[in-house]
Amino acid sequence: MRITLLLLASLLKAADLPTAETLLDRFVEATGGKAAYSQLKSQITRTEIEFVGAGIKGTNTSLNVYPNRAHTTMELTGLGKMFSGNWDGNVWESSAIQGQRLVTGAERSMMLRLTDIRAAADWCKYYASVTTEAEETVDGQVCYRIVSTPKDGGKPETSWILKDSGLVYRTRMTLVTQMGEIPMEVTVSEYRKVGPFLLPHVSNQQVGPQKIASKVKEILYDTAIEDAQLEPPAEIKTLIAKEKK
Repeated sequence: MRITLLLLASLLKAADLPTAETLLDRFVEATGGKAAYSQLKSQITRTEIEFVGAGIKGTNTSLNVYPNRAHTTMELTGLGKMFSGNWDGNVWESSAIQGQRLVTGAERSMMLRLTDIRAAADWCKYYASVTTEAEETVDGQVCYRIVSTPKDGGKPETSWILKDSGLVYRTRMTLVTQMGEIPMEVTVSEYRKVGPFLLPHVSNQQVGPQKIASKVKEILYDTAIEDAQLEPPAEIKTLIAKEKK
C-alpha cells in the first residue's frame, strides 16, 4: 500500500509540472517572441573569453546569416586564430594546429543547431521529444528541469529553466568533437535587451575539466554581412568540391 501511495503521489506531482513544450515556448516569448525570431536574418556577436586557470584569453567573433551560413573566428593569446563555419550546410573547421576538415555525422548536426540563429523558436525542428522531469532548486533559484532528445540521434540535453522568469539558467549536454565526446555544462546570466531580444551576456562553461568564462561585448542584428566574410578558406572549398564529386 505504501509503495502504491508513493507512486500515486509521484504521478500527481508530475501532472502538476508544466509541459516542456510550454516552457520552451515561454522562453521564446520571454526572449523576444516568435514573430521577432521569424524575421531575424543575421546576427554578429563579439565575445571576450578566458580559459580559467590556464592563462589563456582571447576573443570570439561569430557571423551568422539565416538559414545556413556562419563564420566564427576565435583568437587566443599564444595560440593564434581558429576558424569554423557553415557554408550552405557544409560545416567546417580550420586552424594551424589541427588543419582543415569538414565536419560530419553527429558533430555536424550539433553545429548546424548551434549556428541557427532561429533555433530557440524552431526547437521542434531539432528535437524528437522534450520532457519536464522535475522542479528543483539550483544555486538558490527554483527551476524546472527539462530533457530534450535530438532528432539526429545525439545524446539528450538537460536544461534548467527559471520558474519565475521563464529564462534558461543552465544547460548540460555532450559536446561532439574531433577528439571525441566531452561533457559540457553552461550557466548563463545577465540577460540584457538588445533590439527586440533578451539575451544572456555572461556565460560560465565547464568543458571537461576546463572552465571557460565568456562575456558578450557586442551583438548586432540584421546588419549586412557580405558573402566574402562568410566564405571558408580555399583549402576548405577544395574539400567541399571533392565531397560533392
